[in-house]
Amino acid sequence: MNPERLRKHLLSKERGDRAKESAFIKVALGYPNTYRTGMSSLGFLTIWRMLNEREDTVAHRFFLDTGGITLEGGRKITLYDVVAFSISYEMDYVNAVKIIRNSGMNVLSCKRREEDPLFIAGGIITFSNPEPIAPFFDVIFLGDGEEVVDRFFDMLREEKEKGKGWKERVKERAHEEFSSVYVPEKGENEKRPHRVEVLDYPGFSPILTPLSELPMMLVEVGRGCPYRCSFCLVGNLQGEVRWRDAEEIIRCGEVEEKIGLLGSAVADHPEFEEILEGFYRMGKEVSVSSLRLDRVSYRVLELLKKLNLHTLTVAPEVSTPRLKKLIRKNITQERLFEFVRDAGKLGFPSLKLYYLFGLPGEDEGDVEAEVEEIEKVKEIFGGRVTASFNLFIPKKGTPMENYPLEEKEGYRKKVKIIRKIKGVDVSIMGYKDAFYQTFYSRGDRKIGLFLAGEEEINPEEYVYKNS
Repeated sequence: MNPERLRKHLLSKERGDRAKESAFIKVALGYPNTYRTGMSSLGFLTIWRMLNEREDTVAHRFFLDTGGITLEGGRKITLYDVVAFSISYEMDYVNAVKIIRNSGMNVLSCKRREEDPLFIAGGIITFSNPEPIAPFFDVIFLGDGEEVVDRFFDMLREEKEKGKGWKERVKERAHEEFSSVYVPEKGENEKRPHRVEVLDYPGFSPILTPLSELPMMLVEVGRGCPYRCSFCLVGNLQGEVRWRDAEEIIRCGEVEEKIGLLGSAVADHPEFEEILEGFYRMGKEVSVSSLRLDRVSYRVLELLKKLNLHTLTVAPEVSTPRLKKLIRKNITQERLFEFVRDAGKLGFPSLKLYYLFGLPGEDEGDVEAEVEEIEKVKEIFGGRVTASFNLFIPKKGTPMENYPLEEKEGYRKKVKIIRKIKGVDVSIMGYKDAFYQTFYSRGDRKIGLFLAGEEEINPEEYVYKNS
């Protein structure tokens, strides 16, 4: 399908808010993955809403598969004042480079022309390590965008009204006036991610489409995490958990039949049962992100079944006490089996389990214990069981950032053990994906130059180092 036909097709399927045609500040807001994936990103959609609520600003969306053309405007991204990317995953760095290169602009910010747009990046990856993408962007928003976006665009408007040279003035003021806005040309990052303490800006989907990966009303339950699992970015970098008000969450779902509740630990919300009760009284269907096993009561399971949840998702991660202690997630096997027994008794048709492998000090016996645990879960549950195995990725900013990635030979041996699981649908993270995710996660600016084809480096020096 050509870009214009695709654009019209995608827009014809959407319901909800609409962007203006034009404004004084024109922003092309991109998600460097497919439309299907990007429209499931509540963070991306929230920034789109914030920008379009401003009278002086319009934001039009673009994606990896929309051919460098914005959906709402039907124009090339090169024709906008600002090109902004919301980046959620390290593996999308390559996609961002591809989009910029295909637009005809230089990938490196230092080589762009004065008439080219101002390039901005934001998204969850900025909490951890913005350095690999620093060569591509003029400005990088670190952390939460609320409370910062409006101030920044007020300043941008002031400088654009002054005329020629506005982009240079914006970068200068951003560096001097904003504690969480990073301007890479000023040197290595010394700024800190912004954290919103009170979640009072709307946290629900402004646009709905059946073509999304999650075709439902997405509602943020909270941000941050009450736990500090040693391998996880959210608990270690997003700060203490901040919950949204239960009544606000319920109101967000009033106009749609299917609701998706998002958060790192949704079942920890102090009024989680009340939220589910509210949706049940309204006759809704509810989907939830992964549930923490030790925070789900039998009553919660009953409500989720009544709310037509088909698949329960939990993340035991590991099975042996030694590894539970290492990752700081000490949920007992007995609790897992109790949860599974209750879920089977209530008639849930499907259960999804997430596990880690390739952890420091892990041996083949630890992986065999995971296999045995999963087979026992299948026996207890009775319904369909899916097990997803992710290779441990050392993420910058976590207590485990300095460990190396499991080497390929060890990976192969453990995969061979995992594939012995009987009667369970198993998916295993590919080694290439894990290798490059580690590479980007632990990298510095040289990685950006490498992606731009400007520098030769050996990725293994980043991936296997134990610092």
